[in-house]
Order: sequence, then C-alpha cells, then structure tokens
Amino acid sequence: MKTKRRKNVVILSGVDGPISIFLARKSRKLSLIEWFKDWRNQRKQKKIKKTITVNPHSMEEVVRYAKAKYYAVELTSDARNFMEERRSHKEGLVLLKRPDLLEGLQKVQKPKEYNDETIARMEQQIEIRSQQIAALPEDELPMDFHLYKIRKGNEEIEMAVDFYWNILNISHQGDRKTWKQGDEIVKDLYRYYSVTRKDVEENSERYKNLVTVLSE
Repeated sequence: MKTKRRKNVVILSGVDGPISIFLARKSRKLSLIEWFKDWRNQRKQKKIKKTITVNPHSMEEVVRYAKAKYYAVELTSDARNFMEERRSHKEGLVLLKRPDLLEGLQKVQKPKEYNDETIARMEQQIEIRSQQIAALPEDELPMDFHLYKIRKGNEEIEMAVDFYWNILNISHQGDRKTWKQGDEIVKDLYRYYSVTRKDVEENSERYKNLVTVLSE
C-alpha cells in the first residue's frame, strides 16, 4: 500500500494544493490524548530548533545537490506529472502572491451547510476557477517552474522548484516499510536549503516551515 505526503513549504514551502475543503466543526477542548500529542510536538520542535544551523543555499544549489547526491532527474514539460504539478503550483501562486488576479474569476462560495449537494456545487466552482487560473497569461503571472524526480527503491520523491518566486515544494510517496528512508531524503534536502540568520531572528515563514518539516 502506498501513501503520499507533501511537505508543506512555500519559500521553503509548499503547498498541498491551492485549495482544501474542510468540514466545519464546533470548537471544543482538547482531549487529554490530544493535549499530550500537542505538548510532545512542541517539545520536539524546541529540540529541532537547536539542531538547525544557519547555512543557506540557493535554489540552484539545492538542485545541483539533489542531482549529485540522489541522482535527481528533471521531468520534461510534456510529462503528465509535470503538467499536473505546474497547474497546482500556478493556483497556489495566485492565492499566495497575486490574490488580486482572483477578481473577475469564478467565486467559490462557502456553503452554510455541508452536504453532498453543497459540496458538489463548491467543487464545481473550484474546478471552474482552476481552469480560469490555468488560462492566465505568463505576463500576468510569470513562473520558472521545474520538476525533479528522485527514486530510491520503492520511494519516489518529487521536488518542485520555481526559480522566479524562489519556491521549493517536495512531495514523497512510497511503501510504509521504506517510508523512513524517503522521509530522510526529504529532510536532508530541506536542511541543505537551510535558513538565513535573519530568518531565525525574525522567526520567518521559511524558518517555521523548516522546523515543521524536520519535526514530522
């Protein structure tokens, strides 16, 4: 059985996909088990922060590192995975960098109640907007998107890079038995990308995302 996880890093980042649908839940207190997991995670993140060294590298250096150490191969622009990831990346860019471009596009209405009908309607709105975003010209939303693949046994790692926006996004899928091996490669790539002194001092998104990735 294969599972897939995307390390969420934007500007060390990534995006699980530009849009996610969450069913509304009433706010409630954490159970004892949930509280303990949250406490344990915070404790783990504190330890992780002590292991992070300031040794930043550029996107180009990360790509060269991935090729030299893990034999990463760049996918061609006509590869199915490339087209799917590029489309997803473009949607994420609009929401993250150019939300002004959403004006005039299909609105996604959050339903008052969630059921099969309202969720289907919202999914249709999302698909229409996705198609509209895909049609946006390059001069309105420039990108320099590249997708690299690393294979290690049953593990498959995809590294998406946008050199224009300085965005790194890594996804990983594989067998449960060998998952740890692939996960270590993902973490190694993010450690190599690293952070600047300013990122640490300002607790930037790049720094917080690195801590999150290494804590998983």
